[in-house]
Amino acid sequence: MFTFRRLRPVVGASGAAVLVFLASGLIHELVISVPARGGYGLPTGYFLIQGVAVAGERTQVGRRLGLGRGWRGWLFTAVVVAAPAFWLFLRRSSTTSSCRCSRSFEESSVASQKFVVHRGRRGARLARREE
Repeated sequence: MFTFRRLRPVVGASGAAVLVFLASGLIHELVISVPARGGYGLPTGYFLIQGVAVAGERTQVGRRLGLGRGWRGWLFTAVVVAAPAFWLFLRRSSTTSSCRCSRSFEESSVASQKFVVHRGRRGARLARREE
């Protein structure tokens, strides 16, 4: 809300909404893509699509199509949120059953000294190495 209020007088409500979604995407980029060492740009793209959709549903065309209300609004929201949601999750590697995230933990020297990676059906998890 703080960022939106500061940006609204400068770029308008729709522009401020898109920029706030962009900022959210960049923050998610830092906490998802950077630690996983992959998927760069996908979280930012996901949130940018949502920002453009919010701005688009408030345009004359969006209002005429009913994108902000009723069953059309629900359908529009489901498509915008669910269709690109896979961008937030890392793909599994085709050669192993571990995700890129667990591989980056294994490659880390700190993690390999103090932790061990356990792989199971639900993915990978870290556990303290017993000495």
